[in-house]
Amino acid sequence: MANEIATIRASLSMLLTLILAHTAAVLDGEIIVSAGQVLVAGNAADANAETSYVFRGPVEFPKVAAQAQPAGTVVYWDATAGNITTTATANTRAGIVREAALAADTTVLVELHEN
Repeated sequence: MANEIATIRASLSMLLTLILAHTAAVLDGEIIVSAGQVLVAGNAADANAETSYVFRGPVEFPKVAAQAQPAGTVVYWDATAGNITTTATANTRAGIVREAALAADTTVLVELHEN
């Protein structure tokens, strides 16, 4: 599977980030799960190199096909499928939907929030 990329929808000053050295190289905007948290890389980084990761703020994620996601809905990151879903089972809580996404939409704006 290709690396899944999210789009950060705010300036870095409006986001909450942490510094992490991930075990694999990451691309700018790449989505990872670390310590039970959905994180989005703020920059590209080599394996084991520290970089900033967004853990709270507005982020546009790829979403599961054919699933409407109303504003305010709690959503989860499905790392296997590489998308945001409303299905909690076997997925990691990501946050809530900020702007409703229609079933035909390929992305959804989520207020990313730590668990």
